[in-house]
Amino acid sequence: MRDGGFTLIEMLISISIISLISGVVFFNFPRLNQDVLLNRAARELTLALREAQSRAVAVSPLESGKFPSNYGISIQKNNAELVLFSDGADGSVENTKYDASGQPEECIGECVKKFTFTHGILPSQLIFAGVPCSTNPCTMNVLFYRPDPRMSVSDDSGCVSGDCGGSGVFGPFSIEVSQPNSAEGSNKRIIEVWLTGQISIR
Repeated sequence: MRDGGFTLIEMLISISIISLISGVVFFNFPRLNQDVLLNRAARELTLALREAQSRAVAVSPLESGKFPSNYGISIQKNNAELVLFSDGADGSVENTKYDASGQPEECIGECVKKFTFTHGILPSQLIFAGVPCSTNPCTMNVLFYRPDPRMSVSDDSGCVSGDCGGSGVFGPFSIEVSQPNSAEGSNKRIIEVWLTGQISIR
């Protein structure tokens, strides 16, 4: 009758299996970690867009007889900072895009709130209905109107979507989010925005 316990061969086999599994997990951990970070960044951007949309349709008091402003998100290529803005809120002209004022670190004028990507994640490319942005700097402004449930998209030169007198395109307008300086390569997430209000991640 065999006594309880492990034989040397069983012990070696167990150690080999554990080492193999640990090696696979350790080898893939950087890529898995990057996937988690990119998924979180994509969700944060989607939630920021939804917050602007919610503010645009929410009930708010009139100030000084002025109709409440439209709300949007300004996204600049290779800039980790996103800006939730209220178009024309500081008395400037409503021009479908974010007009920065003050110092870069300040949030005044049209600025309502700022979001910042972390861990080196950036909006690495902005694509307007299939056409990648080639200017520097390059900005995409996604604006939600009130009281009508409609939206527009503009770049640095002005409106590009059909809903605000642009070229007639209705989407998708894409934001590619990646970690350019990562050793894990060109892994990315793409957030697509349509003028119907649909926002998706792929």
